[in-house]
Amino acid sequence: MAAYRITQFGSRVIVGTEEEAVLVCTSLRVARQAVADAELLETLPARQVFSRETKLPIAAGE
Repeated sequence: MAAYRITQFGSRVIVGTEEEAVLVCTSLRVARQAVADAELLETLPARQVFSRETKLPIAAGE
């Protein structure tokens, strides 16, 4: 399992591994969800991960 790191750089939040940055997010909440999804994808099929309903809708500007 890869170890993910969340780093805040100015107004952006960067999600990555020890080797490289993978994703630039607009908020810490989105970054945490991206890491949670990535960790689930390591153990479950993508169809099962992305077919689930989200608990909180992502509002514009967050």
